[in-house]
Amino acid sequence: MKKIKYLVFILPLLVLLSSCDFVKFVETPTNKDINNTVLTNIEAEKKNYCVEIENLSSDSAYNEKERLLYMNYLVEAKSEINESETLEEIKEVYDKYSLLIINLKTIEEYNQELLDEQNKYIDLLKDVLSIDSYREKEQKLYEFYLDAGIKAIQDETHKDNIKTIYESYKDIILGIKTDEEYKLEEAKALAKYKEDNINIINNHIDLSLYRENEANSITKILNEYISLINEATTNKEIDDLVVDYKIKVYLYKTDKEFYDEELEKLINDSINEIKNYKNTSNYRENEVIIINSIIDTFSKQVVVLLDKELVKQLVESYKEILDSIKDDKTLYEEERIELVNDSYNEMLTLVDLNNMTEEAQQEYLEYCNQVKKDMLSLEIKELIKSRLSSEKQNIYLLGAQLGDKNSLMELQDLLVDDLYNYLDMDLYREEQQSEILTIINTQGKIVKKQESYDNTLSRIDDAHLLLDAILTNDEMWGKEDEEFFVTLHELYGDDILTPPASMTEANDYYELANIIDYYAFYQMDGSSFIRNKFRVKCNFEDDKTDQYVKNEVYWHCELLNASVGIDACYENNYIVFTLVPYDFASISNASTTQRLNKYEWKCDFLSNATQTRGNDFDNFNYLKFKKSCIVSNSQQLWYALENNYIPIPAKDSKAEILLNVAKNILRNIIKNDMTDEEKIYRIYEWISNNIQYDHQAYNYNNSSNMDMYPAENYSKLNSLHLEGGLLDGLCVCSGYAKTYLTLLKIEGIDAVKVIARANVMKGKNTINSRDYGGGGFGFHEFVYINIDGQWYYSDAERSCLENNNLIHSYIYLLLSPYSQNYGFTTFKSTIEYANTYRTSIHNSIQFNNEAIYQDMANIIKEFSEFNCENSQISFIIPANQYSSFVDYITNYSNLNYTTHNIFNDSFYIVELIILID
Repeated sequence: MKKIKYLVFILPLLVLLSSCDFVKFVETPTNKDINNTVLTNIEAEKKNYCVEIENLSSDSAYNEKERLLYMNYLVEAKSEINESETLEEIKEVYDKYSLLIINLKTIEEYNQELLDEQNKYIDLLKDVLSIDSYREKEQKLYEFYLDAGIKAIQDETHKDNIKTIYESYKDIILGIKTDEEYKLEEAKALAKYKEDNINIINNHIDLSLYRENEANSITKILNEYISLINEATTNKEIDDLVVDYKIKVYLYKTDKEFYDEELEKLINDSINEIKNYKNTSNYRENEVIIINSIIDTFSKQVVVLLDKELVKQLVESYKEILDSIKDDKTLYEEERIELVNDSYNEMLTLVDLNNMTEEAQQEYLEYCNQVKKDMLSLEIKELIKSRLSSEKQNIYLLGAQLGDKNSLMELQDLLVDDLYNYLDMDLYREEQQSEILTIINTQGKIVKKQESYDNTLSRIDDAHLLLDAILTNDEMWGKEDEEFFVTLHELYGDDILTPPASMTEANDYYELANIIDYYAFYQMDGSSFIRNKFRVKCNFEDDKTDQYVKNEVYWHCELLNASVGIDACYENNYIVFTLVPYDFASISNASTTQRLNKYEWKCDFLSNATQTRGNDFDNFNYLKFKKSCIVSNSQQLWYALENNYIPIPAKDSKAEILLNVAKNILRNIIKNDMTDEEKIYRIYEWISNNIQYDHQAYNYNNSSNMDMYPAENYSKLNSLHLEGGLLDGLCVCSGYAKTYLTLLKIEGIDAVKVIARANVMKGKNTINSRDYGGGGFGFHEFVYINIDGQWYYSDAERSCLENNNLIHSYIYLLLSPYSQNYGFTTFKSTIEYANTYRTSIHNSIQFNNEAIYQDMANIIKEFSEFNCENSQISFIIPANQYSSFVDYITNYSNLNYTTHNIFNDSFYIVELIILID
């Protein structure tokens, strides 16, 4: 150590010497010089070492505590260096304090130690347990505390506190329940739960309450479910097994339940046995009352018995009581014998035997004895009575032959009485019934004036001939049926409608409607028919009333409502119909409304048609129909066309005027080389441009002033008829449908007018209580059009908006009709509805958003006013408007909708269900 010190001292000296003029120094120094030089060197060394000690470090390298030590060491070192007298002392001081300073921990060293300690305990904390030791919920808790512990360790700046933090978070983590601990707890709980539930099912049933078979079955089930519970792995499995066990054992009846059921069955069987013990149809009314009273008493007594043997005893006792009641056959036989004896005694009193000879008396007694013997052989009392009645006549006849005046008078009375029963009065009409009674009264008086037996019988024969000459109701109807067709041929020759297969019988409402419409077709004027009263045998719905049938035919007949009413009543197996004539169309509201008269083209796809028609064109396709009939009014005109007849208008008749107008319209809007689809569209378009909805007529019809437009007056309005469409340009639905149908049929296009009713409307019209003849159902009329064998729905009334004729709508042109389209039930047989729509037309039409939305809003309003329940409406919507339409209808809280069908990418059929609260 000393050597080192010397080296430390000598080295600086050598350095100093090397810088001096060493030779000179050696040669000339004195002791004083030497001492001064040494002192100078020591002071220099002090300075050097002071600088050296300062350069070892700086106060910024330490934390606060080490910084204070550093500053103290530095001050002490400098102080002791300055106080040192020798180089060795200086060096010692320097070495001491440099070692102290070097051993001070710098911030960097402290931070490294802190970081090492943090990492150590973080690793230890992570190794306490793994996340896989926990379940999902505890994993989140574990992660939370692990992250919190790591953060707490990382945030701690004092190394000595890190272990404490580690220990605290380690305890927290170890306190979190592990999956293994859960499993141990669950296993214990499951075992306890199994034990508890096995005890439950063991104590659930008292086997002593069951019969042997049931007890054995329950025991077997119990053992089976105890085994299943022991094998179960979850509480839910155990719960399900316990519930399943209880359900199964509940199916087993206790001994008491068996007995109660057997007793109940025995009681019910006993009641039925007593009820059926005697066939009440074999008893008379009084006896039936007695039997029912006995049965009722038995039923009341037996139901309170609680012992099966007592029930059986009571049954036998009541059977004996019922056996004591005489049935009809027994009573009848007793009465029959009594009746024979009474009849015999009565015969003995019919003549005065004292006025007869002994021989005559003997003959008479023998006759009576033979009659009695004959009566005894008759098993029916009515025959006995009848025999007595006939024998009275024979007795009086015999007395009269013998010249007995009293017998002749009695005989005449009997014969006159027989005249009243000679005919069945129910077979005749009231007028004929009166005639029959007159003949009987007149001829009866004549008969009673006769004084001989032969004359009496002769007058009776005369009376029979007179009665036989009177026609029955059936004969009268047959005669009138024949006279009707004779009259038709006298008036029209062969130009008449072909009658239905039967004019007197119908098997359904369609056949009945054809018969009624046939008679209604021949309405001569506003007050009469060729035949207004007829009868039809309805071979269907026999339990319906005449009012029901009357209401129902309004929906099947095409000529009713508009100009014809109907009444009906049952007559035996037939229902008699009376047609009520209404005036034909004669009242126009056109003066209050400006007619559109806009003959304009709207659709480019029709432009390919080139063959125009001249004003004299008359080669219409309806002339190809094979049958013809004479027509006079508008009703006959469209009905004849609908049924494929060539209408032959009477000269100067309304039918002639309308047919000419219709032809002229078609000459102007149709070209010969158009397809049927183009013609259908063109006519629909013409209606849209030239006919307006007659709101005035609608308001009249729904007015509270029923005297203003009762049914017979309302029918006069042109708007219900062709006159409204072709002459006024003003219609309601009926006029629209007839106009559209007429124009289509003239072009030879197959179409029918449809009458439909709102199938959810009950009772009368809620606005004014008007009875439409159909039970008050609201109704609508439109057209079905046949294209390629399938029928399409077209509603010309909807060709434009009712409240704005400038907005055209095509959503009801050739729409596929569904069974409840537009919320109405339709009546057409043999209709095969189309399941597609006519693409070629609709792809060329510009659908108007406003028309679609307003039309839908109008329909919803209409159904709401009628207080309909749920009603279905179908709309055809272009695909590019579908989304906006759906957005629009979602604004209505009372609508449900589905896309009923997608025909292609261009159009949707949207089905709306209107929900009316």
